[in-house]
Amino acid sequence: MAILTMNRFFHILLMITCLSGMYSCDNDLTVEPQTFDHFIKYYGKDGNQTGVKFDIHESGDFIMVGNSRFGGLSNIYVVKADPFGNEIWSKEINHLGMDIFANDIIGFQDGSSVVLFTQGGSFFPGDTPGGSVGLLRLDPNGEILQEYLYEKNPANPFEIHGDDDTGIPTLRKLEASALTYDAESDNFFICGTQNQPFWTTSFSIRVNSDFTRVPLADWLGFSIGASNPGSEVPNQMGNKIIKLATGDFGLFLTTEIKLGEEPQGSNFAFITYTPNGTIAQMKSFGTTRNEFGSDIVRIPGTNSIGMIGTSKQGNNSDMYFAKALVESDSTRLEFERLLNFGNNFEGKAIAASSNGNFIVLGEELGIGGKNIVWAMLSAGGDLLWFRKFGGQSGVGNNDLAGGVKQTPDGNFSFLGTVTLDNQQKMALFKVNTNGDLKP
Repeated sequence: MAILTMNRFFHILLMITCLSGMYSCDNDLTVEPQTFDHFIKYYGKDGNQTGVKFDIHESGDFIMVGNSRFGGLSNIYVVKADPFGNEIWSKEINHLGMDIFANDIIGFQDGSSVVLFTQGGSFFPGDTPGGSVGLLRLDPNGEILQEYLYEKNPANPFEIHGDDDTGIPTLRKLEASALTYDAESDNFFICGTQNQPFWTTSFSIRVNSDFTRVPLADWLGFSIGASNPGSEVPNQMGNKIIKLATGDFGLFLTTEIKLGEEPQGSNFAFITYTPNGTIAQMKSFGTTRNEFGSDIVRIPGTNSIGMIGTSKQGNNSDMYFAKALVESDSTRLEFERLLNFGNNFEGKAIAASSNGNFIVLGEELGIGGKNIVWAMLSAGGDLLWFRKFGGQSGVGNNDLAGGVKQTPDGNFSFLGTVTLDNQQKMALFKVNTNGDLKP
């Protein structure tokens, strides 16, 4: 279905559930047509197209990545849009003959971009998820300039090779989560999880600007977590790597809590690395419930970090936010918050505003489906506002959260997935500093 047709149907298909007071929501029915600076835009074609992550070029153009499927394989779906969300071009990428899943994207000043993806997946019941992870470099028009794969060596599960290594069989159990670019070193950092039948470890790969791997001697932090079934070392799942103001790096992950060999739950964890990947310190965060990390951000110019994820206890779940200060010899928790607005919620993404506040993006688990939610927290952790978007209602009609960023004009944009006419479509939102679709 064409995008213009979907937008005409939107007024019939959209159902918004609004909360009173500081809890409210907006949609394109409440926005003046001439107000182009705040919008909801949809992208896609026949089939399902999801929105995973996005970045903003220096020009103000949006570069978005997600996944597309129409009865066959999963493909990478990339969309470039102008600062008002109008599509410039879209590309569907899959020449590998198997499922490929987009995980992250970074845009550059020259209009090019780099996509992180996971190739392959789990095809059999009881199998462990993941495959190989790779990078794609796209030119300003979306054409592939370079491609690189990184795969595990089954002879040594903690060793990851690039595709310039020949004669090495691979065990396809890597699952990427996030991509980070460090302009000072001109290096990329890939983060994710290695899945084995009975245990998981986080992994990080540091690569040069040409995508070749930095030697292990120069980046030691490639694997953290359990080494064998029954180990007292906990399972780990890698979420994201950030660079600190000190020049060190930090790995945000979810770690299993163990008493001996017995798992006791899970918490957030943050590991500080020196520039060559040597572990300097580790700190865990969480409650007596189970916490699962999703995203992390550093407040520019400081070593204060904000982390978002989900806290679960039985069938109940809340968004879990923690703020910490990374010091030279320790990481100190400043405060933590459980965020719940009436139902079950999951935290998915976080961004820091220019004034030190945090905007968090998540999902409400409603009856039969999910809604996208976003909220602003002050630097001290106070809730400033909460908004919710709910599209087409009904069982299986899920609106899913992707990524969130502050735009150059001081407003906020976030990417997600919206159900329209029983199909999933990539959706880009731009809201004001109060989270509304209006000036």
